[in-house]
Amino acid sequence: MLFYQCREEPGFTCGKYKGNAQNLMNSVAIVESPAADGASQKRYLVALLSNVLKVNSAWDHSRIGAAIETVVQTRRPTTVIESGSEKDKADVGRSDDP
Repeated sequence: MLFYQCREEPGFTCGKYKGNAQNLMNSVAIVESPAADGASQKRYLVALLSNVLKVNSAWDHSRIGAAIETVVQTRRPTTVIESGSEKDKADVGRSDDP
């Protein structure tokens, strides 16, 4: 399955996970928070699929995930925090692990 596809478009440079014809991102997480067992621990599964064209939507997925965690922990409405530095956005999903 192709996760991103590009078509010719003036002024647009296609890149990995930045397709302008298709740009699928799938996120699935099983969350146990806090990590230690106890009466306050919540366990839940979240699945998210997006097709946001021309940008790597990893930042958006991470921000939605953080908002979901806030709602689960507090049982109150929250706002998705969309702002972040360009470095933060570029580093989402990267790992320093070898």
